[in-house]
Amino acid sequence: MKQLIAKLKGSRVLFGAVVAVIVLAGLYYRLIFAYHVNFTNLHLGTELGHDEYYYSQMAVNLVERGVFGYMTDGEPNAYVTPGFPLFLALIYAVFGHGARSVLYVKIIQAVLSAISIFLVFLIGKKISDRLTGLIAAVMVAFYPPLIFYSRFLLTETLYIFMFLLYFLVQLTALEQKRLAPHFAAGLLAAGAILVRPLIFILLPLPYLYHYFTDKPGKRAALTRFGIFAAGFVTLMLPWWIRNCVTLRQFIFLCTQTNPFYYGIIENYTELPPTDNETADGIKLILKHLLTNPLGTVKWYTIGKINIIFGRQDYWIQQGKMYLASLHLLHFFIIVSGALGMLTAFFKKEIRLITLFLVLNVGFQLLFIPVERYAVPVVPLLAVCGAFMLRYLFRKPADGASIRV
Repeated sequence: MKQLIAKLKGSRVLFGAVVAVIVLAGLYYRLIFAYHVNFTNLHLGTELGHDEYYYSQMAVNLVERGVFGYMTDGEPNAYVTPGFPLFLALIYAVFGHGARSVLYVKIIQAVLSAISIFLVFLIGKKISDRLTGLIAAVMVAFYPPLIFYSRFLLTETLYIFMFLLYFLVQLTALEQKRLAPHFAAGLLAAGAILVRPLIFILLPLPYLYHYFTDKPGKRAALTRFGIFAAGFVTLMLPWWIRNCVTLRQFIFLCTQTNPFYYGIIENYTELPPTDNETADGIKLILKHLLTNPLGTVKWYTIGKINIIFGRQDYWIQQGKMYLASLHLLHFFIIVSGALGMLTAFFKKEIRLITLFLVLNVGFQLLFIPVERYAVPVVPLLAVCGAFMLRYLFRKPADGASIRV
């Protein structure tokens, strides 16, 4: 193993070949799932789940009737952000819509998921070295839920691809004095937000981090954030104009609400219906904090984290248990990633990623916890885990730098 690592360090061509093999192996398994893993008699007797079915119908309505609306045939709405429905509609417009076009969506998502493996490698390489990127790429390439979700008509695969692309460009932009990369980061951030809006509140984080850590460059940080914001607004503007013209109201992201109210207690079926989830939810959580503070804090920390990360979101028919032998990889990524995040206390290279992860998971804990929430954060957790492994097992002679 030491000889192999030494050879990898000495040959960029060999290292590149190893990365290419990992990406292609990841693509191979994703294509297996696209072609051979199917479900029957799901929503309304179709082969699609509830959300898959309505996303698909939404794309069909866009192509055939020019109507953008979720769970509606003729009335437009802004219940969901437009990124993923437009992605589906583009594929349907090119290939038609039907069982065959659904397969094309799965194949394209398999390719995007494989490219995401390479993006993880580049992020790991940028914050540390090539070996860190390689370790992280291996984790992501063979992590069963990432492969599994690439065959669903759901937002996860496209969002992960868009977010990783944004994050890589954001890291690159923060290293440069040029403003163009910051504008590009803003465009890509908007692209990710239009697929899944949860991380919107985190977008100023890289600039706030550099504002408070890079003391000589505070004015530059504000300028760069302004350029970033301009890029963000540029891509968001068509969505805002559409909502104002079609729906006659300004809708910043979408009208879908997160289930904050129903995430306050473990058994949400015990809660009465409400017309104002946010207001009633705040009142209810304050009540629980006063009457049962320890139990409430435990539910919002240990309880929800255990549900989200306690096991991998990977359900598949018996007889087709692809990658079943890799179920322990989930716990390896979670544990090594958590330990990697702890190194942020004394290694600045990993601090921005750690802040993204901590705040992202923190926002998720406000709502109903589901295993699906873990899938989009796994790539950055893999980078943290790879960073920790590379840091711990580097040679003492390497000194402070661990770049290959």
